[in-house]
Amino acid sequence: MPAPTTAIANGRHPSPGKGKMQSGAERVGTVEEADMGLLPEVKSSMVPLSFLLERLIGHAWKELGVLVETLPSLPPAERAPAIATYALNTRSQVLKLLALSKWAHAPTGGAQTIATAHGVNAFLQLQTARLQSALEGLQAVGAGLGQARVCNSDILTALEVLQTGTYSGLPSQLTKTFVPPSPIPVLQVVSTLADLDDIIRYRLRTREVVPAPMRAVPWRVSDGRVYFTVPGLFECSLTLSGRKEDAIWFLLSVEFLIQTDGKEEYTRNPTLTARQEILDLGNAELAACMPPASGKRDAPLARVYNFLQNLALSYQLEILHTQATRLRASTWSGSLNFTLSPDRQTLSLAYWLRTRPSLAPRPGQAPPPPQLVQGGALTIALVPVRDDERPPLERVLQEVEEGSKGEGDLGDAVQLMKLGVEWVREDGVEVPDGVVRVDPSSLSLERLLLHALNLHASALLQLYHSQLTSPRSAFPPSSVSLSVPPDSVPASPTTLDVRLYDTHVLRVSVAPRTGKLVLRDTADGTAPVRARELLEKINVHGGGRQRGELLVDLLVRLRHSSAMDAVEQKAIYLGLETHRRRNISKQELSKFGTAARYFLFISLAGHANHHLVFIMSDVSIAFALIATRAIQNEYAIDQIGWLDRERICGAPAGAAAERDGLALDVQELRALYAYCIARVSYLKIEQQLKARGIPYAQVDPSAGAGAGAAAQTQAQTSSRLMRHVPALSVQARHLLPGGAAADVALPHVAVRVTDWWGDRKCKVLTSVKLRAKPPTTPDAPASASASSTTPSDRVSYDPASSVLTFTSEDVETCVGDFLEQWARVAKVAVVAREVERLRRSPRFPHLALVAFDMQTVTFAYHPRYIASVRWHVERGSYMLDFGTRPEESKPDSAEPGAGEADNPHSWIADYLAESLNTSDDRGEGFVERFLHLLADTLSILQAADALEQDPPSSTLRVEAVPRSAAWLRLTIGSRHALDVRLLAQSRILLSDGSLPAFPHSTSSELSIPTRLSTIDDFPDLVRSTIAEIASDSTAKLPIRPDPAAEPPLLAFREGLVCTPAHAARAMRALVGRVCAVVEGATVGEGREKGSMLDEVEQALKAAG
Repeated sequence: MPAPTTAIANGRHPSPGKGKMQSGAERVGTVEEADMGLLPEVKSSMVPLSFLLERLIGHAWKELGVLVETLPSLPPAERAPAIATYALNTRSQVLKLLALSKWAHAPTGGAQTIATAHGVNAFLQLQTARLQSALEGLQAVGAGLGQARVCNSDILTALEVLQTGTYSGLPSQLTKTFVPPSPIPVLQVVSTLADLDDIIRYRLRTREVVPAPMRAVPWRVSDGRVYFTVPGLFECSLTLSGRKEDAIWFLLSVEFLIQTDGKEEYTRNPTLTARQEILDLGNAELAACMPPASGKRDAPLARVYNFLQNLALSYQLEILHTQATRLRASTWSGSLNFTLSPDRQTLSLAYWLRTRPSLAPRPGQAPPPPQLVQGGALTIALVPVRDDERPPLERVLQEVEEGSKGEGDLGDAVQLMKLGVEWVREDGVEVPDGVVRVDPSSLSLERLLLHALNLHASALLQLYHSQLTSPRSAFPPSSVSLSVPPDSVPASPTTLDVRLYDTHVLRVSVAPRTGKLVLRDTADGTAPVRARELLEKINVHGGGRQRGELLVDLLVRLRHSSAMDAVEQKAIYLGLETHRRRNISKQELSKFGTAARYFLFISLAGHANHHLVFIMSDVSIAFALIATRAIQNEYAIDQIGWLDRERICGAPAGAAAERDGLALDVQELRALYAYCIARVSYLKIEQQLKARGIPYAQVDPSAGAGAGAAAQTQAQTSSRLMRHVPALSVQARHLLPGGAAADVALPHVAVRVTDWWGDRKCKVLTSVKLRAKPPTTPDAPASASASSTTPSDRVSYDPASSVLTFTSEDVETCVGDFLEQWARVAKVAVVAREVERLRRSPRFPHLALVAFDMQTVTFAYHPRYIASVRWHVERGSYMLDFGTRPEESKPDSAEPGAGEADNPHSWIADYLAESLNTSDDRGEGFVERFLHLLADTLSILQAADALEQDPPSSTLRVEAVPRSAAWLRLTIGSRHALDVRLLAQSRILLSDGSLPAFPHSTSSELSIPTRLSTIDDFPDLVRSTIAEIASDSTAKLPIRPDPAAEPPLLAFREGLVCTPAHAARAMRALVGRVCAVVEGATVGEGREKGSMLDEVEQALKAAG
């Protein structure tokens, strides 16, 4: 016998049923499958990682949404723990998934190893089952052999086997079962298949009506079968049962032409069992031929097309349903709902779900259950294709196809079906029809939903754009722009950019999954904090025109708020004090007009009751300067002055272009604020002039008397604003005190406010043009200023224009400050004028004007010493300071007070100031008398300083104590003193300090108690002093030309009289003799008397 074979040459087995063919791929458990050497793939206990990831993301997103909704209602103390709990739980789940993922991809273990182990286990179970089945078969055969019986000997059979070598009497069924037929030769197989190809082509071209979709892609015939491809639905292969006219078609294979988005895999080729079931159903449709008595032509290809089309579309709808189930369980939870019809032909999707707001229940009633409202619905169903949807050429070709291949009607018509999408939008926005289709080449429900939702969102944003750009809107058309993505990028969302103010752009979009409005700042991508609560209320109303109106109102509020924030930030940048609200009643605010919606008050520095107010309406912003006053706990508006923005700030650079009415740059704000400062400052100056009854006039600030350098600087700094801020002009005879004002200054006095355009405090400049120039200092030292006057902080003088400018730091008291400064300048100018006049007199050879700054006059009365005179307005008297010339000071005299300490007159500065003020009261010539006083007292003070530094006695200390400007007491020891007095006609008197110099005088000096002791033999000491000076060859007394003239040294009973030239020698000689007498008296006296005197002296000291 030939060796049995398991397959015929063409890979086909004869079908056990009549008229049926079976593919070799249907065999299960064959040797070929075992020879593959692959382990079975077992996934029953395996979970895809993508599924876990989607579940985790969906759960985290759902918990985050719950947290966002519940956080605003929680107390502030519980919000942080709730956020921390959510973060910890989510983090722990992510860490678990991360650990699982790392384990699954581990090289030495993980999911692959587990899968291999499951495969090995399944393979072993399969082999065990087969072995067990073989054992059971052998056991059954062994059990049946006991009943086997050998039949009787058959001679005929034995002869036949002996002669022919075989037995032909066996049933043919046994031969077919146990002995496989001989394989068909290859050439015969090829020839048979070629003949079958020709038969198929003949049938298709002459008899069979091929549906139009099956002809969209040209069919091909090969290997005894025909292949049809219907794009987007299926690809199948059919063959004929033979050459006869009644040969029927058989369906051999089916492949569904679907392609998902890659996240999920769906089989294109059905599995073995499902494929066999599909093939059986398809072959049943092909075998159901029309009876000849019906008079209609048979159309088997139409029947199989209708069957496979319905099957492919149903498969696509099932895939979409599966995807919807996954979406609702993941990131689309709470915003998507779906239902599948009982016949599984219609899938309804409801999106943008929200809870309908309900009224609060009455007390005692349970709250009603929440009702969900959808924003729209998509219905995907199997629907027939209308004739108008088919191309006209296709319909014509189909008619030609049917008419050219026979007569009569077809028994089975082609039913063209599709997955139609019906879209219902609850808000009523217009979207073109047919824009949402099911694409089998990329079968993704999420992509289809996002495409539809993006179109819906784009339609809503277009509606909002039309509302924002309407003529009644507060937004200029150029500030609103709609960005629609091209059709090539279907997943890109549409955005609406709204320029709220300046560069602040807010991007409005609709969240595709939830349908809620989303506001984002284009600068940082965050949502405005103040808009979150209002945005939630708007999203409750869903889409449509009503929500658009609410959105427009919200954007208008944000626009005003952003504009006000920007103005406030610019004001803060400039260092200004701003207030959003002031305690002003609504009745007072109504003075700004009915269109005013928002206010910003900017306090003017130095003017507490005046404010620059920004009044914002829907489309523009106005500016006003107001004056307020406090009434109990509120402020009342007394005055309102509206400001012309273009007049003050000038026209913008792009005046021709459209400009936002709420735009305001820093320079404009600075100009408005500076203008208000200037106007309020001038207003307060005018009030002071009115209070004093001084008339004034407003003049051009760039002209007029006393313009000076300060006005020129002001004009250069803010020339544009100066044209709108007038200065003040006052008559000198009305402003300056005294009747001689007209003799000193020209008629007009200019009053200006300066530094109002900058960051510094405002100052008031009062310029007076003098008729005569002040005294000059031609012999000033090199270190002095080259100008005729040295400028001070508050008074300056321009020698070129003879303008005297007074500066006041306080606008509130500038008029009073000017009058005080003018009085000070007038008093000091008298002294400077007298010094300038007397310096040319031979009586004052060393007198020189050193400096004069209109407030202080400094002059030199000695080659080394100088004096400064200034007027103290509050005291109404002169103040004196003494020092030394800079070029003749000691190197260490540069320290403060060093020059003053070297000048002897600094000891008696207060007495000299008193004497100067007393001389002033006596009338004219007080300066000359004061200069004589300085010259006469200089020798006394120098001699006293020499005695203190180098006393005649080593045991007695000499101390100079000034008693007045013309009286100096030299204390010798503790009980004796010598008085040095300046008399009339520059005479100096040296007398005993214990005795009054003028006993018969009514002066209060006689009433002053003294504890000094009388100097013994004082007249003798005086006569001896005169004799010593007269006999000294180095100090010869001058010869008196007139015997009647008074001698330079004269002795009398009270003391010694001399000239200032002999004062130093007389004082030292007399003090030396007094010291000798005091020392001798101290030695000659007894101890008891000395002790008693010491006790008395200590008691007097203790008593003060």
